[in-house]
Amino acid sequence: NDVDEDDDDDGWLPPSGGGDGGEDSWGDGPGGSEVIADETPCVDQKPAGTDLGKLNDMAKLTAIKLGNLQDDTGWEWGALIYRGADGNLYVTPPITSQDYDSLSVAVSLPGGSHVVGYVHTHPVSDNTDDRRPSPEDRDFLNQMSNDSSGTVTGDPNMLLYVVTKDQPLGTSPDYKTYVYDKSEWDGDDPGCTL
Repeated sequence: NDVDEDDDDDGWLPPSGGGDGGEDSWGDGPGGSEVIADETPCVDQKPAGTDLGKLNDMAKLTAIKLGNLQDDTGWEWGALIYRGADGNLYVTPPITSQDYDSLSVAVSLPGGSHVVGYVHTHPVSDNTDDRRPSPEDRDFLNQMSNDSSGTVTGDPNMLLYVVTKDQPLGTSPDYKTYVYDKSEWDGDDPGCTL
């Protein structure tokens, strides 16, 4: 999960700018303000200067797209949410290693980008609670959140969003997105859901 700088903006969802509600705004309401994600009371630490509602909305839409890709291919998929030099939130195009349960690819971001969220799918496993961050997830998050060198940086309080159908026994087999702030990356319990 390497992140490189790139001069091209190739986000696959529109930016999150508050703006005038035009096509570059996020959401369907006036000024892109409609909230689609549930509240996330489990988030105590959020990326600095980031609207948690917009970040969660972007993560939820990204999670839906990544879940569909996992259903279509059987592979694990991911995307980074970053704040561009213009202050808007963007999402990288979907990334995959074309593997069932790992994700390790290089991602190019525009110079001046600041990574504030990591959204990715987990497969369903009989012997693992795949709602939780994996050791590889935690390693990547720790590396990214401590990276303040270069023109692409990671926020020390970036959020992790794990997308999986792995559910408690007796619940729906639909995808859910579990949210983790830095204080919960190593916790034992699943995060709250979007």
